[in-house]
Amino acid sequence: INDAYNANPESMRAALRTLADLGRGRRTWAVLGAMLELGPDSIREHTAVGTQVVRLNISRLVVVGREARALYVSAVQEGSWGDECVFAETADDAYALLNAELEPGDLVLFKSSNSVGLRHLGDRIALPPQTTEPADEGSELL
Repeated sequence: INDAYNANPESMRAALRTLADLGRGRRTWAVLGAMLELGPDSIREHTAVGTQVVRLNISRLVVVGREARALYVSAVQEGSWGDECVFAETADDAYALLNAELEPGDLVLFKSSNSVGLRHLGDRIALPPQTTEPADEGSELL
């Protein structure tokens, strides 16, 4: 679910509820970046989202970028730690983690304000893995 074009506290909460509902019985990932332009409410709103991720039992949380660090900290304080909750400095760091750990059937939500760049991360993850060997002549690409 690539919804990383716009983010505010209400749209973030709604997207997380949708992820939890659609992901019942599956491993779920929330890849979240900053909600920008919140002014003095920024830390409080990011903290509330981190708490909600844990309470909704989202399987894995990847927080991307320093602007969203309060989200990561609150998830850890709420009881998510170890591999359940990871902080990535950049979208490239998050890509490396996701590329290594996503499994077939996982449901992933990408959500942030547009300028954070998670929309492009979602697009990259959706692409089929690159192969280093050329396809056999006459074979089909599926």
